[in-house]
Amino acid sequence: MDIYSIHSFKLIKSGGKVFENVKGNIQKNIAAIKDHEIPVEAGDIIEQIFPSGVVVRNEIIDVRYFGSKKHGFPAYECDLKTQSDIAPKVQNTVFNISDAEKININSIDNSVNNITITPDEVFDKLSDVIVTQLNNNQELLKLLAEMKIEKGKPNFALKYKNFIELASPHMSIIAPFISALTQMI
Repeated sequence: MDIYSIHSFKLIKSGGKVFENVKGNIQKNIAAIKDHEIPVEAGDIIEQIFPSGVVVRNEIIDVRYFGSKKHGFPAYECDLKTQSDIAPKVQNTVFNISDAEKININSIDNSVNNITITPDEVFDKLSDVIVTQLNNNQELLKLLAEMKIEKGKPNFALKYKNFIELASPHMSIIAPFISALTQMI
């Protein structure tokens, strides 16, 4: 067997194009790719699927091309970083909102309930609270809708400030949402 065709894998380009059944030899932090006609670049992903179903993804961080002198045929050598070594590109935020129900009889409960929800769910739950507990306060609902539109934009902080100023008399009701809203600034 050709040592440089020992593994079969997918090469996923940063633009999304996928090359199937690419042949090469993949070690812990390095890969040799025999197919020199595939454009291999830093940022591409090598994906291997093992017989057990485990998927291993490696990002190519450096590429060197060798003509036939080193290997006897043209080939790429690539330095790799495994997916677990790659810093996550998407940030997950956990919002702690205390709406979990629990009953304790003759016991002390020191547990913490963490409920993870999306920013849109924060706005929806807060809207429900304003409608049900603050008598459908239209001014607060309007400011909340403006905040939701500006989420992730520079103007969000101003909309947040305006909302908090108007909501200040109702802080005991709005308080569970403050942390989640503040994290969006």
